[in-house]
Amino acid sequence: LFKVVDTHENLEVKLPRARDHEAVETARDVLDLCGVQAASNRAAHNLRTVMDNPHFKALLMAHDDVTNKRYEEQFETMMLSEPPPPVYNMAAEQVRFVSIRKSQNEPLGITVMLDEKDDLVIARILQGCLIDKQGLLHKNDIVREVNGIPVCTPEQLMEVIQESDPTITLKVVPSYH
Repeated sequence: LFKVVDTHENLEVKLPRARDHEAVETARDVLDLCGVQAASNRAAHNLRTVMDNPHFKALLMAHDDVTNKRYEEQFETMMLSEPPPPVYNMAAEQVRFVSIRKSQNEPLGITVMLDEKDDLVIARILQGCLIDKQGLLHKNDIVREVNGIPVCTPEQLMEVIQESDPTITLKVVPSYH
């Protein structure tokens, strides 16, 4: 208990007075104190490691700018000459090719629809139909192409399938149900 009291008293004496609205300057003072005690005090060493992080320093600088309202003049004079470039998802879309041999007597047994992103998705697969028996297509899979021809609507899909040979190859983005 005496050790805790002594440590508390030492910290009270050594801590600098906090500067109002100047977190960066206060952090520098704390870093100076931690630097002195880092060799003998593990907590001081850990605190110094966190406070030396450039992201932490940037956070403190942003805090000071907002607290001291230094942002107003920067935005008044700053003008964008053109809109920023669009951000694209650089992740490649994983696709799968599914081949189906259609029958003249039996329908494929799928229902497709456009989802909220205007993707052509498989809405339903009839139980016992050709596609259900194969098990290669699943509900919510996105159909991109039929026999190398891009399809964007249910009507386009139906038209390309009707005009195709008995073998149909679908380019599908799996839903990973």
